Amino acid sequence: MYRVENLHKAIHVKRSTRFALLHVNFVGRIKRILDRGVAAGVFRAGVDPGQLYITMASVGYYYLNNRYTLEVIYDQNFVSDDALDARFAFNVDTILRLLKP
Repeated sequence: MYRVENLHKAIHVKRSTRFALLHVNFVGRIKRILDRGVAAGVFRAGVDPGQLYITMASVGYYYLNNRYTLEVIYDQNFVSDDALDARFAFNVDTILRLLKP
Protein backbone atom coordinates (compact mmCIF):
# COMPACT_ATOMS: atom_id res chain seq x y z
CA MET A 1 0.00 0.00 0.00
CA TYR A 2 2.64 2.57 1.01
CA ARG A 3 4.69 2.01 -2.15
CA VAL A 4 1.72 2.80 -4.39
CA GLU A 5 0.68 5.69 -2.18
CA ASN A 6 4.19 7.15 -2.44
CA LEU A 7 4.03 6.89 -6.22
CA HIS A 8 0.90 9.05 -6.00
CA LYS A 9 2.59 11.51 -3.61
CA ALA A 10 0.40 10.37 -0.68
CA ILE A 11 -2.71 11.95 -2.19
CA HIS A 12 -5.08 9.53 -0.47
CA VAL A 13 -3.44 9.23 2.94
CA LYS A 14 -3.20 13.02 3.23
CA ARG A 15 -7.01 13.07 3.28
CA SER A 16 -7.37 10.13 5.66
CA THR A 17 -7.90 10.83 9.34
CA ARG A 18 -7.70 7.10 10.04
CA PHE A 19 -4.21 6.81 8.54
CA ALA A 20 -2.87 9.55 10.80
CA LEU A 21 -4.49 7.95 13.86
CA LEU A 22 -2.81 4.63 13.11
CA HIS A 23 0.61 6.26 13.32
CA VAL A 24 0.12 9.04 15.87
CA ASN A 25 1.94 7.42 18.80
CA PHE A 26 4.31 5.15 16.90
CA VAL A 27 7.43 7.30 17.08
CA GLY A 28 6.55 8.17 20.67
CA ARG A 29 6.45 4.48 21.51
CA ILE A 30 9.90 4.00 19.97
CA LYS A 31 11.18 7.01 21.94
CA ARG A 32 9.94 5.50 25.21
CA ILE A 33 11.70 2.20 24.40
CA LEU A 34 14.90 4.09 23.58
CA ASP A 35 14.65 6.12 26.80
CA ARG A 36 14.22 2.94 28.87
CA GLY A 37 17.20 1.37 27.10
CA VAL A 38 19.36 4.44 27.74
CA ALA A 39 18.36 4.47 31.41
CA ALA A 40 19.23 0.77 31.67
CA GLY A 41 22.59 1.37 29.98
CA VAL A 42 21.89 -0.94 27.04
CA PHE A 43 21.27 1.76 24.39
CA ARG A 44 23.35 4.81 23.61
CA ALA A 45 21.81 8.25 24.06
CA GLY A 46 20.95 10.52 21.17
CA VAL A 47 19.33 8.08 18.74
CA ASP A 48 16.51 9.81 16.88
CA PRO A 49 13.39 7.59 17.12
CA GLY A 50 12.08 8.66 13.72
CA GLN A 51 15.39 7.90 12.02
CA LEU A 52 15.57 4.56 13.83
CA TYR A 53 12.10 3.63 12.59
CA ILE A 54 12.99 4.56 9.00
CA THR A 55 16.16 2.46 9.24
CA MET A 56 14.35 -0.55 10.70
CA ALA A 57 11.63 -0.35 8.06
CA SER A 58 14.19 0.03 5.28
CA VAL A 59 16.26 -2.93 6.40
CA GLY A 60 13.19 -5.16 6.34
CA TYR A 61 11.51 -3.71 3.28
CA TYR A 62 14.36 -3.77 0.79
CA TYR A 63 15.06 -7.47 1.27
CA LEU A 64 11.50 -8.56 0.57
CA ASN A 65 10.61 -5.92 -2.00
CA ASN A 66 13.63 -6.80 -4.14
CA ARG A 67 13.74 -10.52 -3.46
CA TYR A 68 13.02 -11.63 -7.02
CA THR A 69 15.98 -9.82 -8.54
CA LEU A 70 18.17 -10.64 -5.54
CA GLU A 71 17.28 -14.33 -5.94
CA VAL A 72 18.58 -14.18 -9.52
CA ILE A 73 21.76 -12.32 -8.51
CA TYR A 74 22.55 -14.64 -5.58
CA ASP A 75 20.93 -17.82 -6.94
CA GLN A 76 19.09 -18.58 -3.73
CA ASN A 77 15.58 -18.62 -2.31
CA PHE A 78 15.20 -15.50 -0.17
CA VAL A 79 11.96 -16.62 1.49
CA SER A 80 12.82 -20.13 2.62
CA ASP A 81 12.45 -20.59 6.36
CA ASP A 82 16.23 -20.70 6.80
CA ALA A 83 16.79 -17.59 4.68
CA LEU A 84 14.11 -15.62 6.53
CA ASP A 85 15.44 -16.72 9.93
CA ALA A 86 18.97 -15.72 8.93
CA ARG A 87 17.81 -12.35 7.61
CA PHE A 88 15.77 -11.64 10.74
CA ALA A 89 18.76 -12.46 12.97
CA PHE A 90 21.01 -10.24 10.83
CA ASN A 91 18.53 -7.36 10.97
CA VAL A 92 18.16 -7.60 14.75
CA ASP A 93 21.94 -7.73 15.18
CA THR A 94 22.37 -4.73 12.87
CA ILE A 95 19.84 -2.59 14.76
CA LEU A 96 21.17 -3.60 18.18
CA ARG A 97 24.73 -2.69 17.11
CA LEU A 98 23.42 0.71 16.04
CA LEU A 99 21.97 1.20 19.51
CA LYS A 100 24.92 -0.05 21.59
CA PRO A 101 26.45 2.48 23.95
